[in-house]
Amino acid sequence: MGIVVGGLLYADFSLEGTLTHIFNDGVAASLSDSYNVGILVFLVILGILVVLMNKAGGSAVALILIVIYYLIRRVIPFTEIASSIPEGFKSMVPAILILTFAWSLEAMTDSLGAKQFVDLFFEKKR
Repeated sequence: MGIVVGGLLYADFSLEGTLTHIFNDGVAASLSDSYNVGILVFLVILGILVVLMNKAGGSAVALILIVIYYLIRRVIPFTEIASSIPEGFKSMVPAILILTFAWSLEAMTDSLGAKQFVDLFFEKKR
């Protein structure tokens, strides 16, 4: 979307000029450099992995891939990795509770009509 808007601005809102600029000066010029092609391939693969992780349960897949990566690189022993997983869950409990309470408070104030009350209160003060 941003590329199209930028192309339109560059070509003074000429459709033909926009398409010419995007494809000839943009895509073709970028793909002629092997460095840019390498980055493009990396980004495509990264995008595919993100989509697959979102479809397949994201966090679990990422956790498994990180564990495999750490084991291959011998960064941390498996026993330490296994013991850190419950610790990570324990450290997330306060944040989860804060979010749960905030959403509950927001739902409660919405159901009580707090927004309308505050609007009326300040409208009378003017």
